[in-house]
Amino acid sequence: MTITSGQMFGIIGPNGSGKSTLLKLLAGIVHPQKGIVSLFGGDLRSLAADAIGKLLAYVPQEVEIAFPFTVQDVVLMGRYPHKSDHLWDLWGWESSADFAAAERAMAELNVLHLAEHAIGELSGGERQRVWIARALAQ
Repeated sequence: MTITSGQMFGIIGPNGSGKSTLLKLLAGIVHPQKGIVSLFGGDLRSLAADAIGKLLAYVPQEVEIAFPFTVQDVVLMGRYPHKSDHLWDLWGWESSADFAAAERAMAELNVLHLAEHAIGELSGGERQRVWIARALAQ
């Protein structure tokens, strides 16, 4: 399968047919048993995780969070692949660009007003919007 720039596609199939596995292959979360998955002409296996994270994001169907992170914390976690772009990030501090990207993503998904709420306090739909905002910030 080849997907070209600007092309939109959908994945349709019955339960257990491999839709989620295909997405995990495309995101580099799992590796193919045969063949290669290429991204912009390069073998996905040859790219470091942070390099892949700068090019694409994966939003799973369900995510379990064991800690009471705020919505803003969760969205800022999407900025992790960009940490090596800033020297001060070695200490774990987010840059103003990271906060701006997170704020834009939260606004786009209409969860900015929930920024200081714990992720566990949200409804399922709100949580899913937060995960999508995290992917956009990434």
